[in-house]
Amino acid sequence: MTGSRSGLGLATRVARNGANLSSVELASRLRQFALDAHRVLKNPVATTSELVELSRQIDELRGQTGAPPVREVDRWLERAAEQIREFRTELPAGQSVR
Repeated sequence: MTGSRSGLGLATRVARNGANLSSVELASRLRQFALDAHRVLKNPVATTSELVELSRQIDELRGQTGAPPVREVDRWLERAAEQIREFRTELPAGQSVR
């Protein structure tokens, strides 16, 4: 969560439920989500609970990226949500939830 660059060219502050979220904080959350999503979606034994958690994170992040400067991030999150939905439908019936 350290570092001085977001690398995303985002606005300095992004509105978040009436509060401000710095572009550095948002970038850090997006990086962590990307790592988590990659790990889960590449895992052939990913659980429903892991996918539900990723979906929850997407909803939260999308709520934080509604401002025009970050529409590209919102589109990226929507594509990630689509991949997660597809992955969930491919899980074997009766797959246990951790």
